[in-house]
Amino acid sequence: MYAAAADPLVPRLRGDDPEARRALFEREGPRVWSLVYRICGDYDVAQDVTQDTFLAAFRKIGGFGGTGTLRGWLGRIALNLLRDQRRTERRRSETLSRFPAAESAEARTGEPFVQRRVNAAVDALGEKLRVVLLMHDVEEYTHEEIAQALGIAPGSSRARLSRARALLREALADLAPEDAR
Repeated sequence: MYAAAADPLVPRLRGDDPEARRALFEREGPRVWSLVYRICGDYDVAQDVTQDTFLAAFRKIGGFGGTGTLRGWLGRIALNLLRDQRRTERRRSETLSRFPAAESAEARTGEPFVQRRVNAAVDALGEKLRVVLLMHDVEEYTHEEIAQALGIAPGSSRARLSRARALLREALADLAPEDAR
């Protein structure tokens, strides 16, 4: 994708060029937002985390070592910010757990049965597998970019993807046509 050394935006970003900031946001912003939204499922949280990701990236661009890609680096920042936001939310919900819960958004949307099953199966994977699956199969990150974003080896990314796909096949086997089973 965009190797740091080959990316003409890096020196311009380090020089605090507003046009370079805009160009990076226009190029990578939709992908960062989509990644965060697919992981958290909340439009507003995805908006906030995406904005915070770019603010942090612009502040920390001097620390970008040039290994990997800007896209992978931004993914790492976004996932760390989302993780921090979830910790804060978890603490807040523990405090508010004495109050009755409202009807879930999924129950109100009338989401089709198969889509609910697929979403439930993906959610049941656990964060490590789910994040790799969404980054690779939905957001089209390479294993190298996933490894950079998550701080793991590319082989670990491949293994997690394989495991996630196997668990999904198992969880959704009853939805496959008879001749495909």
